[in-house]
Amino acid sequence: MIKFVSVLLAAFTVFCADVIAAEYEWAEEAVNYCVENKILNGMENGDLVLGENITNEQTATILVSTFLRDKLDNKDKFVYENIDGVRWSAPYVYVFNGYTKTPLINATLSAKTTREEFVSSLVLASGLTERNIRNRDILSANFDDYS
Repeated sequence: MIKFVSVLLAAFTVFCADVIAAEYEWAEEAVNYCVENKILNGMENGDLVLGENITNEQTATILVSTFLRDKLDNKDKFVYENIDGVRWSAPYVYVFNGYTKTPLINATLSAKTTREEFVSSLVLASGLTERNIRNRDILSANFDDYS
């Protein structure tokens, strides 16, 4: 799981850079892993838009797809408030709003995610808290698939 989180962070770093796409060979393995595991799927045309920042909507989708996918099981029963329920990201944003300090609403979905917002939500979505962050068995305690 540590490798997985490292891969996710490396892939996120790609989206935060302000350089041309040719400079991303260092992140190719991480990005490919995330694409293959449906954590990243690019824009509507499939382009990952490397070098661009990611939006709050994309952050919600990445973190929910990574850590909270099982919470989407009942998405047919979600009652959306402050977000458009027909938006492609609505189920992800609905779940994500429980793991962010500032809930997302329609007006903030396209805003860029700051590094501190991403990291804060990453910690919350992954199950880390001040009480358990130093737990030597954190991975097996928080992730059923840890081996």
